[in-house]
Amino acid sequence: MLLTYGKRLFAERIGAPVGLERAPALAPTAFGLSKVRRLIEDLQRTESECGIVGVPAAKG
Repeated sequence: MLLTYGKRLFAERIGAPVGLERAPALAPTAFGLSKVRRLIEDLQRTESECGIVGVPAAKG
């Protein structure tokens, strides 16, 4: 699960494409992707409130 969603979270945070899945790969679910999106938004809000700069905004 970490690779399925962790690489998406990391790619989104640095503004990179996710890339290809390699077998055997766990396919992401709509629910899991929505949770990743929420985590990214929460991280951005926290960084903004704390004055952390230099973190690119997520696309989307």
